Amino acid sequence: MKKPEFVYHGSPNGDIGEFTPRISMGTGEKYGPQVYASDDFAVASMFMANVGKSWSTGEVNGILYAIIPLSKEEFIKRDTGGFIYTFSGETFSSDQKRGMGDKEWASPISVKPIDIQKVDSVFSTMIDNGVQVYFVTDEQYKEMCSSGQPRWKFLKNLKSENQIQGINVKLF
Repeated sequence: MKKPEFVYHGSPNGDIGEFTPRISMGTGEKYGPQVYASDDFAVASMFMANVGKSWSTGEVNGILYAIIPLSKEEFIKRDTGGFIYTFSGETFSSDQKRGMGDKEWASPISVKPIDIQKVDSVFSTMIDNGVQVYFVTDEQYKEMCSSGQPRWKFLKNLKSENQIQGINVKLF
């Protein structure tokens, strides 16, 4: 796999001058402290969201999705925009077995951004970049997480905001 020249990191915070490696939720304990980024702007856009509780992102067959256990109205009320940080890809590597596979890059050393882009709406940025956004209830989210089934099977029975708005619709 060819190392990208640049990688992107999404955050609700816009005042980070240097990123230090941290253990991420999920698979982070296995890999140790890392700075995570993606060579895909759409992937980075998902991580600008300020959900305030457990939620889920992923990819299946090239389709990116975000599952948010909030109402659309509540999410939009919290959506104050976000920031996409650009890093040189020099110190980043990717492991196909990790979280987002070839869309996830990690650096074991601190990195400084070479650019920061402010976006006004995380919701619009995800939709515009083809992330399939699903708003679910807490009960639906708990059921999905405890079912043992792949998340995309659960999502096949729901309508994404992309479908509702007719923007960048991708079906599983």
